[in-house]
Amino acid sequence: EPFVVLPVSLDKSAATVTAYLKRLGLADLSTFIDAEGVVASGPKSAEPTPFPLYGMPMTYVLDREARSVGYLVGEADWDSPAGLELLRFYAGAG
Repeated sequence: EPFVVLPVSLDKSAATVTAYLKRLGLADLSTFIDAEGVVASGPKSAEPTPFPLYGMPMTYVLDREARSVGYLVGEADWDSPAGLELLRFYAGAG
């Protein structure tokens, strides 16, 4: 597919994240651990971040130029036909 999935976890423990991904059958999924809240943070954060969090889980969709073109708060079925169509559109392949 013409897009990349990059999970960001705010957990303090990489072991917790690794165990969770393994339980989901996603052990090979590269994940960024943002324990300090540098990339993403909630509304009470003292410092602004590139990706403010309004809820969890939260998905940001970026276009080919790495511009945020939208976000979704809550779970999403990105494997569904509609989810894949949306991702392909923003990847420039739809």
